[in-house]
Amino acid sequence: MHRRILSTLTAVLVTLGAAGCSAAPHIDLEDAWRWAEQIDQHPPAGYVATASFLSTLPGHTAEPPVVLDFAAPMQLEEFRVACYGGTDVLFGYELAGISSAHARVSCDQQPHTVSPESFATQSVRLTATSTIPTYVVVAAIGGRATSETESDSDPSADPWEGYYDDQMQNQPAPALLSFGGSFGPPDAVSVAQTTDVSMSAGHHLVQVQCDGPRSLAVTLAAIADDGDDTEVSEGEPAETTLINCPVIALLELTTTQPGLVVRLDSRGEPGGFVVRVDPKEFAPED
Repeated sequence: MHRRILSTLTAVLVTLGAAGCSAAPHIDLEDAWRWAEQIDQHPPAGYVATASFLSTLPGHTAEPPVVLDFAAPMQLEEFRVACYGGTDVLFGYELAGISSAHARVSCDQQPHTVSPESFATQSVRLTATSTIPTYVVVAAIGGRATSETESDSDPSADPWEGYYDDQMQNQPAPALLSFGGSFGPPDAVSVAQTTDVSMSAGHHLVQVQCDGPRSLAVTLAAIADDGDDTEVSEGEPAETTLINCPVIALLELTTTQPGLVVRLDSRGEPGGFVVRVDPKEFAPED
């Protein structure tokens, strides 16, 4: 069961399905990746989510799709789109199946503003196609769909929303994947989960920071290779660790095939969390 990715998501999604294009003559994808990683660590003011990902060739789609999910409806005002390498990309977005559009963006490594028709949405799917694959960084700008007054007077408002915003925006070092937020308002607490099918096989360090619930069940699992491309399921190994909050815990899992599932279960108690997979400050020195 998948939960909604919360509103301060910073997802570094590497679409390895397009890695066969890494020999493209005009763009060094390692340089592009380093640039995207740097840009993604400094999101603009007013952002509610960011993503960096590899563009695909025309006629192809990213696997897995690049999707930003929010715990509550967000009013998206614009996207800031930047890409690397002197080419251009056709950037596309779909707001929860309500509105979709495309805009061509020049890859001059500067942010370009793309303004969608304003909708309150809880899900945004992003795409980028180009004749030469390159990395694209997108920041979604907006805010909660409800007014500040309504939120303040609403007894079900989430007191943990934004609790870890500073940590998300000022991380000590980049991580392959990081996401954070809250488990929802007291009357609608949900399990937090993210699945990255492109995560390389190997030994992974997962840093979990939490506050609010008395304890947190953290499950790290590989992705099952069951031959079904339409649905992702957990495989082996899978380990669940119970940690007491508040804490910063460092957990480990070694996988033998690509993909990683991270699930946080606060057992019905509200609170906030930050997860960082393979943070660079713990990487072994060469």
